[in-house]
Parts: sequence; C-alpha cells; structure tokens
Amino acid sequence: MASDSYWEVAICDDNTAFLAQLQTFLNQQLTRMGQPHGIQAFHDSQELLTAAQSHPFSLAVLDIRMPKEDGIRLAEKLLTFCPDCQIIFLTAFLSYAQDVYDVQHTAFILKNEMNSRLPRLLEKLQARMQGQDPQRVALYADGITHLVEQHQICWIERRLRTTRVHCQQEDLLTQEKLEDLLVRLDPILFCQCHKSYAVCWASVRTYSAGQILLNNGTVVPVSRRFAPSVRASFLRYVQTLSQEVKT
Repeated sequence: MASDSYWEVAICDDNTAFLAQLQTFLNQQLTRMGQPHGIQAFHDSQELLTAAQSHPFSLAVLDIRMPKEDGIRLAEKLLTFCPDCQIIFLTAFLSYAQDVYDVQHTAFILKNEMNSRLPRLLEKLQARMQGQDPQRVALYADGITHLVEQHQICWIERRLRTTRVHCQQEDLLTQEKLEDLLVRLDPILFCQCHKSYAVCWASVRTYSAGQILLNNGTVVPVSRRFAPSVRASFLRYVQTLSQEVKT
C-alpha cells in the first residue's frame, strides 16, 4: 500500500444508498482495528481517476457493474496512477468472478457477503503491512492454546456444540463455533460449504457441485445453500494459484 501507517481509501459505486452504507461500514471496521484512515466516496469513475492523479490511494473498493465504465476497467486505469493500490471488487453478481482475472486485485466479494468477509480481509491486509504472520491461528483446545499453521488444517466440522479441526498431524476439539472460527481464517484459503463443514482448498483433490474430495480421501458435502459461495471461493483460490505461477 502507499502508506504503512495511514490508509487513503477510495470507494466507488453508482448506488448512492449502498455507497453511504459501505463508507459507514469501512469506517467502523478500520476504526475498530485502530487503523488511521481517510475515505473518499465516488459515484463516478472519472472523478475517482482525477483524484488519484494527485492523491494516490492505498485501497480501493469498487463496484463492477456501473453505467459509464465497469469497475474492472476502472481498476486497470487506477493502477497506472497508484500501482501499489490494493483493489477489492464488491459486487452483487457472481458472474463477474472470472472477468476480474483480467486485472490485478486483492479480493472479489459479493455484496451479500460483505459483513462476514470484508472485516477479515481488512485485518489480513493490515497484518501484511505490519509484517505480522496472518497464516497462523490460535486454537484453544483441551485447555491448551495451539498455534496452528493454517495450511496444516484440512477441514473443519461442527457437531452439536463441538468443532473438530482436522489437521494434517492431529485433530483439535474446540468449543468455538464454526462461523466464528472462519472469521479468523484466511478467506481465500478456507471456504464454508455446508452449515456444519468447511474446507481448506489446499487440501482438496477434486471439487464438484455436490461434494468436495480431500487429499486424504474424506468426502465433504456441498449444500445447495452454500453452492454459489463455494463456486466463487473456488475461483478466487484458483486465481491465487495462477498469480503464484506468474511470479
């Protein structure tokens, strides 16, 4: 980002009501994180680009479907003025999940997932800038706090009031709810596929509409309710693999 201490944030959406909602939500989350910031809201892509020429942004949260210019083309132009800007696409349309591959970006989030996914993503960006390691998570199990490498977690299941975290070397039992645990995990690496199950994409062998097969042979179900978000999560994860190959 442009600054390690102060974030200059741009948001752009042609929906005036949602733009105000997004600005309030971002301000609340960044304040909660103790992250100094300023937020500029734009209804028009050209206004954002004009501002960026003299005022580099650290972070831009962009709608994709806009009347004058879509957010993907906007991101391409914005990065010419602010090459270090982190781009987050926030849209109501899952169909854009593949189109965003055309431009460098940090994340693709559906608007109906904003409250659950955006806070964790902001924390991850902050940790990255502060040189911390966001790839480890603390799990309290059996009276002991375990520091676990996230890529060592294969899958997670919730049964009754217990959450079993299946790791490569051992299983850990915690009372923490599945949804609360997922908020603390990497949103690119992990995906909830059922009300009682979540998987780590790094441990997946095959993925189909109704189920996910893990490398160890475990089959995890994909429910109809979670199917669209699982597909979007899979595309996001695959994109990170292609970026690693390019680098």
